[in-house]
Amino acid sequence: MIPFARRDDNDDIACFEIGKGEKVQIIHDFASVGFEQRKEYNDFWNWIEEAIKEMIDFNRD
Repeated sequence: MIPFARRDDNDDIACFEIGKGEKVQIIHDFASVGFEQRKEYNDFWNWIEEAIKEMIDFNRD
């Protein structure tokens, strides 16, 4: 795993996984084995679009 971003409000970390091409993995750090995988995006652009939407929603409140 190659981490490149994290959320400030929880322990989720966005990572590239070696051997999975362009996919972005969302890993919940400090989770028990088997519960760490939160989400998978097909590529960086799908992930960044979702991250920006979440950032907008979070900052509007």
